[in-house]
Amino acid sequence: MITLLGWDLLQISLIQNMAVVLHQYSLILFLIFPLSAVLFHYFMNMVWTRRRELAIDEITGLPHFRHFKIKLRKKINERTPFYLTVLNVDGFKSIVELNNITYGNELLLQISKRLKHWLPSTGIVCRLDGEQFLICIADPSSGKLPELTPEYWQEMQSILSKPYFIDHSARHVTLSIGMTRFTGEVLTLDPILQRAFTALQQAKVQGMSQTVHYHEKLNEQIRYRSLIEVNLRTALQNNQLFLHYQPQYELQSGALRGFEALLRWDHPELGAIPPSDFIPIAEETRLILPIGEWVLRQACETMLRVAEYPSDHTISVNISAVQLMDEQFPEQVTQILAQSGLAAQRLELELTETALMSSLDLAERQLRKLQALGLRLALDDFGTGYSSLSYLRRLPFHLIKIDKSFIQDIGHSLEQEVTGSIIQFIKQLRYSIVAEGLESYDQLVYLKKCQCDYVQGNLLSKPLPEDQLRTLILAG
Repeated sequence: MITLLGWDLLQISLIQNMAVVLHQYSLILFLIFPLSAVLFHYFMNMVWTRRRELAIDEITGLPHFRHFKIKLRKKINERTPFYLTVLNVDGFKSIVELNNITYGNELLLQISKRLKHWLPSTGIVCRLDGEQFLICIADPSSGKLPELTPEYWQEMQSILSKPYFIDHSARHVTLSIGMTRFTGEVLTLDPILQRAFTALQQAKVQGMSQTVHYHEKLNEQIRYRSLIEVNLRTALQNNQLFLHYQPQYELQSGALRGFEALLRWDHPELGAIPPSDFIPIAEETRLILPIGEWVLRQACETMLRVAEYPSDHTISVNISAVQLMDEQFPEQVTQILAQSGLAAQRLELELTETALMSSLDLAERQLRKLQALGLRLALDDFGTGYSSLSYLRRLPFHLIKIDKSFIQDIGHSLEQEVTGSIIQFIKQLRYSIVAEGLESYDQLVYLKKCQCDYVQGNLLSKPLPEDQLRTLILAG
């Protein structure tokens, strides 16, 4: 009984002391508790935000590479087979330079939305720095590689290549794709990633909108490409580059119209290097700017030497997207015409559709400036790209060159009808037509029947060195 009484007295004493303390420090406690709650909320919010920033890309809303790798390593450790695909938006840096970073970010956001919509439930995707995305597709339930047909990947290409609408205008993009697969072998993440990026590098070498699957010989091809790039940097100074000229003829009369200048490279050790091997590298490294200027100057000077005034034979020169998008290019052409003495109407500049797509607005401005000089403009490789009627009407072309793949189809009934329809379509738009890649008399007869304007190809003449041009001109 005494013990219980003592405990009660102790409780009363403690309560009285706490009351005194609360009374004395009530103001301080009143301030501390809310402030503590605010600080706690602030720091927790900062930690959450920071963790989210580390995990999620703020532009696209996709996971960062760091978290993507964690999931990949887990699949590798569990021996779960998967496909790993890396996507690169072709020409993205040029798109940003020609517009602005906000424009580029909006494009990346729209691409990411399409990727998420297309991706199967078992797939994961992340954005790498810049213009690249990584995709992993697995089938954990089966323990085998997913059965993905070529049509499946073509569907992705089709979805991502449809126009993107930004700032009230349509933007076309192409994607280069590198792919590899993990089948459960004993490997770490780094070599698997290296395979995918090696495939991507080869896809970019082959040109825009290419898909390459990794195989062992790719490493050898990459080494060859590096060798080409190193030697290309000195090829111009070492006089290893030269031009050949392929004649173009009026189809109905057989008269010589002019020539197309074709760039060639003969290396003292590597031998003759195909243009398909070195021109894409020249464009990617921007070596095409000094090389392209040299080609244009050389072609104009050659034409004046072999066919001086009053000759009206033309010289056609291929221009890359890198050259066209250079703000100084029209002025460069003006200077070369003035210095060479070649009449502007005898110069024809050829551009492919892909050269126009990185920025249609800038391309139009540049082409208008070139048109004002009095020279001619030709759209090359027609039929292999977008072939949009809207931009054909918008841009000041004088002539359309049909891609040689359509000429090769002549002789096959269905494909031949397609070629004939293309020719009629172009003629209705009132463009002159050049068919390139002429190889057989059957092709010649059919093109004449379709009233094609001009032809060129090995059937009539292979590309010739300069010293053979004057004889051909005099004979024609």
